Amino acid sequence: MGLVWYGLVPVGQGNFREAGQRNREALQREPLSPIINVNVGFDALRYGDVAQAKTSFAAAIDIDPYFPVAHYGLARAHAQAKEFEPALHAIDAAITLAPERAYYHARKGLLLLQADEIEAASRSVEEACCKAPDNPFDADLIIANSMVRADRDYLGKVARGQTARTYAAEQRGQAFIALDDLPAAREQYEQATLDGDRELIELITDDWIWRLPHVINRAHLRLLADNARGRDELEGLLAGYDHMTQQEIVNSVASYWAACAHSLLGHARQARALPDEARHIGWHHPWWERQDWNVRALAGTSAG
Repeated sequence: MGLVWYGLVPVGQGNFREAGQRNREALQREPLSPIINVNVGFDALRYGDVAQAKTSFAAAIDIDPYFPVAHYGLARAHAQAKEFEPALHAIDAAITLAPERAYYHARKGLLLLQADEIEAASRSVEEACCKAPDNPFDADLIIANSMVRADRDYLGKVARGQTARTYAAEQRGQAFIALDDLPAAREQYEQATLDGDRELIELITDDWIWRLPHVINRAHLRLLADNARGRDELEGLLAGYDHMTQQEIVNSVASYWAACAHSLLGHARQARALPDEARHIGWHHPWWERQDWNVRALAGTSAG
């Protein structure tokens, strides 16, 4: 377990190879540990090895069928392979074992959005909100789900800071974008504390249920205002993405973000190639593409 805890340090630093090595060393010493098998499974997902991830999560379930994290991990592996029926079966198993954990209900909501089951998704998101009203890791998903449902009343309350739940400035900014109030969105985003490298690490560690493209949103708003910092921000995000791919990390959301960044910068070739790459490695979020204002630029680039 010392190796497991030690492996969390390089994860926080973005050094995922070292973290994976620590977990593999731990597995060699304790192959019957459910949590170590699960950690090896999550490492495999980071590098796009879905088959190994499924094997590791299944091993953890064989060792301890009552370990909900293993079922949750298996749900993520199936989702990355776009296998939504078994993914939903696995997340339901996690919920059965840990019914009070809001995170699993929210994860199910995301899976249902991917499967285009909008009403069922909303019920799962609402269940997550009831279980943990102030859980920060599902806040972006709540806003995204409100956009899918075209719930302008709730989005207006988020934007104006009139909800019981506290939302960050960037989340209020996304609500204003959804309401087509770009000046107000820009004002909120300029108050936000955002760092592209940190946002990418959070995508890779996957603690959040869903991550809104806040760095891209702010850069997009700055570009529209002829603010050169927008271009700098997008180029910085792409540099971080290149560093991630050099480590052979596979993340479909990051690839989609990179495609949007390239399109906003006018890089037509990369903008055309990356969406297909993202879909190949697991991106399946048409529900979000229908809402994302950055896709307009991406579609324009692709058409060109």
